[in-house]
Amino acid sequence: MARSCEQDMARIREVVQEVAELGPMLVGTLTKRPNRKKRQDGSEYVSAPYSTFQYRGVGGRRKWKRIPRGAEGRVSKLIAVGNRYQMLEQEYRGLASELGLLDVAKRKS
Repeated sequence: MARSCEQDMARIREVVQEVAELGPMLVGTLTKRPNRKKRQDGSEYVSAPYSTFQYRGVGGRRKWKRIPRGAEGRVSKLIAVGNRYQMLEQEYRGLASELGLLDVAKRKS
């Protein structure tokens, strides 16, 4: 059964409302890794692991931000909210495209 234009519009309004209620978010990835350095005597030093948040800045440039040790849990929660935002954005784009195609089909006939 095909969805009607009214159903698509209702879902778009729901998606917009969900996005408005999301609050703070982060869109990117959290990585944890140690530094490796060679000493002058040839031995290797490995530091304690540290966390870095990687994201796209203005203009699409890749950026990094170091995360304090106790904040990884909070950053992970904000990334989960960002992932939910991206899913809603993708659904919105699909619904908007379907509505646009329906409009084109109506005007053509």
